[in-house]
Amino acid sequence: MIVYSIVMTALCMACLICLGYEHVGRVKTQERLQEREADLFEARKEIDSYRIEKANRDGVEAGRSSDAMYKSFLSQFSAGEQVTVMLRRDNAEYYAPKS
Repeated sequence: MIVYSIVMTALCMACLICLGYEHVGRVKTQERLQEREADLFEARKEIDSYRIEKANRDGVEAGRSSDAMYKSFLSQFSAGEQVTVMLRRDNAEYYAPKS
């Protein structure tokens, strides 16, 4: 009977130790997950800022292209040259292709 109680106590202690390690493992895993989510949030925020900056630069470039086209149009018009204005083209390309 004493051997039985020693064995049962050892098994119970082993189970408690295993549960403790498992709990510590889960807590550490949860902390790592939160750190990774914070890193992911920061990375997405940085990517969004790069996308906004790229869109702003593309908008500035498009504005400069349209200004150049408009100045060219005005110079042709004021010089009395023939000017063609096409509205609602099927293949509307508003800016000159990049070279």
